Amino acid sequence: MSTPGFDPAIVDSASAAQRDAADPSCTVFVEANAGSGKTRVLVDRVARLLLDGAAPDRILCVTFTKAAAGEMQTRLFKKLGGWSTLSDKALSKKLDELSGGEGVDDLGRARRLFARALETPGGLKIQTLHAFCESLLRRFPLEAGLPPGFEVQDDAHAAALRAEALDAVTEAALADPSGAENKAIAALLEACGPDALSTLASFAANRGHRLEALLDEAGSAEDLMDRASLALGVTPEDDERHALAVIWAETETDDLEAALSALQSGAGKTCEQSAAGLVEVLAMGERDPAEAARLYIDWITTKAGEVKKPGSIFTKKLGETYRILVTLFGEEGSERHRIADEAKPFIAACRANQVSRAALLIASRFLSEYAARLARLRVVDFADLVERARALLTDSDARAWALYKLDQGLDHVLVDEAQDTAPEQWSVINAVTEEFFAGAGAHEAVPGALQRTVFCVGDEKQSIYSFQNADPREFLA
Repeated sequence: MSTPGFDPAIVDSASAAQRDAADPSCTVFVEANAGSGKTRVLVDRVARLLLDGAAPDRILCVTFTKAAAGEMQTRLFKKLGGWSTLSDKALSKKLDELSGGEGVDDLGRARRLFARALETPGGLKIQTLHAFCESLLRRFPLEAGLPPGFEVQDDAHAAALRAEALDAVTEAALADPSGAENKAIAALLEACGPDALSTLASFAANRGHRLEALLDEAGSAEDLMDRASLALGVTPEDDERHALAVIWAETETDDLEAALSALQSGAGKTCEQSAAGLVEVLAMGERDPAEAARLYIDWITTKAGEVKKPGSIFTKKLGETYRILVTLFGEEGSERHRIADEAKPFIAACRANQVSRAALLIASRFLSEYAARLARLRVVDFADLVERARALLTDSDARAWALYKLDQGLDHVLVDEAQDTAPEQWSVINAVTEEFFAGAGAHEAVPGALQRTVFCVGDEKQSIYSFQNADPREFLA
């Protein structure tokens, strides 16, 4: 009896692909959809590595979360533990399914794998990448610029320390109401809402090393702010209000008054509402040019921000009588295109300039306060773990020694949920595995043993940690 829609050939093909991916003799990168068995393939691969003689303490499995690491370990130990109690026939069948029919002659060795994995000093390394970085830094604290015996903050303590550092920044700003920091905080709150400062602090803490590198390169927060303005194509002084004032200064008010006169001679609700709005715009222009431009843009655009269709401003009959309406606000009207193609992009750039400069200034002050507190308490946060591990393995004077010591202890590296790995985290993985594919390091670790391998599995569509700098493009590349 067959199940409707069930195709055994497709299932067999998928199973064969999973066995190929789990083949421990090859380096493999797997991209697969949710629910397709990615973690199972990784667990199968570890089991096959152990069956083929890989030493448990020379295998490293890393993933992004503690929950994922726990799930991986539970699945592996459940599989190995199950083998230790199966009958010969049942175990042979399981091993045939795992390897695609190659089987294992020594069933006793398969049964002993569970105990071997548990009893090997150091055991199987199944952990988050942050935990791996921490263990690495504890081996080389001085080389990484850390005090021996440093502590790692948990999330709660990190949040409390961020809040304390942010409070110090805001208190200093409030003490100088006319200062740049106070104005920057006001701009952030106005533009981004009441959570702007806490969101910025979390972002700055997660990307702190990148921001500090940019600040060092620029020379100061002010110089980095000027670079941001230049990148946006505006001057440092350009803010939203300035942009609006410029737009009003470039508006031909005589043309608007002529259009108003035409609208006031028309009949119907559309013309009445357009005329009333334009009266308000022109009256505001005499008192506050920036606010007049804001009202004018609101008048000429929809709530969605699109420039209104001509029929939303004047009737077709009125446009035939008064050509000024068509010239300004028709399909090819000069004002419609000026607002859409010039005014709105300029306002957006000036608004981004204002917010970016404010964010960079407050972030630089926050990072200084936060780093001082970390140093005083002799602690590191999660972002610091990865960055210091990356620097140790790629930039430090101790790089060669640290990599040599690591290379003596690893033959196989497996990465789960690889789509959530950030560029700096990939730098750690690449540094750890570079000797696997270079010169003598690419040879079998022990004569007759497996070639050294890397296995990565992930799904670009499941990436959820972009706020922590995860970049699925790194996995795809």
